[in-house]
Amino acid sequence: TIYHWLAASTRFHGVEELDALVHERGPESLIMRTRDYWRAWVNKESLEFADLPTSILDLYRRSLLTIRVQTDNRGAIIASTDSDITKVLRDTYSYVWGRDGAFAAKALDMANYDEVSHEFFNFCANTITSEGYLLHKYTSDGCLAGHWMPWADEEGKLRLYKSNIEVGRSANSSDSLFTQARQ
Repeated sequence: TIYHWLAASTRFHGVEELDALVHERGPESLIMRTRDYWRAWVNKESLEFADLPTSILDLYRRSLLTIRVQTDNRGAIIASTDSDITKVLRDTYSYVWGRDGAFAAKALDMANYDEVSHEFFNFCANTITSEGYLLHKYTSDGCLAGHWMPWADEEGKLRLYKSNIEVGRSANSSDSLFTQARQ
C-alpha cells in the first residue's frame, strides 16, 4: 500500500507539524481513527427502526454522513461537492444555499443531530441581512457568493455588487484551500 497526503495550513510550520504527525502515527492509524470516529458519530443515536430492511438503514446512515461531511464546523452546509460541472460552467455547487441548507438542517434535527443543525442556524444568523432575509448563496466562510445575474433594486434599477464581477473567485482560487484548512 502506498499512502499520499496533503497537509494544509495558513503557515509553513503548521504544514510541517501535520506532516510530522502523519509520520509519527502512521497513515493507517489515522485512517482507522477517522473511520472509527465517523462510525461512532453516525451510530450515536439508538433509534428504533421497527423492521426496516438493513439496506434502508444503511441508506439512512449514509445520508447522515453525506450531509455531515458537507457541513463545516461553523455551520455552512454546502449544496454539493460535485465538480464535474466545472468543465462546462467553470463553477461548482459548493455554496451554501439557504433553502437547501434548511432542508438538510431539518433532516439533521429529525435524526437528533441538532448540534450540527444549530451551527447552521448560527451561520444564517451571521449572514442574514438587516432586512431579515438571506441572499441567494454564500461561500462556506459566510461571504456573499458570486452570481451570474445582475440584481435590481426596489425601483427596478440594476445594481452591481462586487460578487457579480468576481463570479466563483473563492471557489476557484487558492485562498479557498486556506479557508477550508481553518474550518
